[in-house]
Amino acid sequence: MNPEIDVQKVAKLARLKLTAEEEVVVGERFKKVLGYVSLISELALDQEGDQRDETHLAPFREDVARPSGIRPEDFSAHTENGFFKVPSVIE
Repeated sequence: MNPEIDVQKVAKLARLKLTAEEEVVVGERFKKVLGYVSLISELALDQEGDQRDETHLAPFREDVARPSGIRPEDFSAHTENGFFKVPSVIE
């Protein structure tokens, strides 16, 4: 597996300014990481691996919304209508 990685696009989404040399280094690191991840597809799993332990899904208490007493305005001056204002990162 040898995926092409658009380092410039990833850097733009992460709001990073990379030099040409840094783009080469980051691209090589991305390829190594994706190479390690692709190893997972080569694992031979037996049938026991298909069974799932879903005991963690059992509810221990009723999920009820409760007021916390903490307001976004207490932490940041960059709020609007009770929500934090952040720069858009999705194209």
